[in-house]
Amino acid sequence: MEQTTLTQHLPNSIYVFEVELELHSIFWFHTLAQPRDKYVHVSLPIIHSYPLTIAFLGKPVDSSFASISHLITKTTESERVWREHGFYIYPAIATKMYTKTVLFSMVGTGYVLLKSKTRAPVPDLTTHQVFMPGSLFKTYIISKSKRPRIPSFVRLGAKRYGVFKIKYKYLGFSRPQENTGKTTTHPFNASECPTYTYYSIMWHHAGEIAFSGIPKKVIQLEKIVLATPKFI
Repeated sequence: MEQTTLTQHLPNSIYVFEVELELHSIFWFHTLAQPRDKYVHVSLPIIHSYPLTIAFLGKPVDSSFASISHLITKTTESERVWREHGFYIYPAIATKMYTKTVLFSMVGTGYVLLKSKTRAPVPDLTTHQVFMPGSLFKTYIISKSKRPRIPSFVRLGAKRYGVFKIKYKYLGFSRPQENTGKTTTHPFNASECPTYTYYSIMWHHAGEIAFSGIPKKVIQLEKIVLATPKFI
């Protein structure tokens, strides 16, 4: 196992930061929509790395949302972010959750003007699980610099309602190394981090999120084992 200290410097070292996201408003997004007597929108306690990347770049939204319908694609590539901005962010997982279920009805809004005999143009009654203020999420950022440009606040979720205060802590530095069977200790994007095996918990057009797995290369600091992106 290759270890480093805060006083030792290695060529091509990667700086590792632990990041806490503290929710200061309502975080509204959903992982799964289930049609029952109404549409039930369920959220996993995890945030995909792609919207996090967009938020940490200061972008309001993925520009692909303004493209042709049903052809949502990535417009921000992590490899380019690493090359031009010098950081890579992993998915965030909840460490403290306050949730509430909210009921929405489209009736009377003017949007549901026509309903066919077999299906509605939009779900006219939905319930959404939302995260409330005080919820905490944790992730990691790896950087080329010991002083990366990390914003103090970011917005995430539907309509960018989710305002998060960002706190980060420098953990140390290491270098990517060939894996000898270590399992990751934090979720990762399986499409960006080559692995031998992984356990997927979220499908997304920007890559499946793996809860655990055995990556081909790892970045390790003591008990923290992170999957290494393919472009590093």
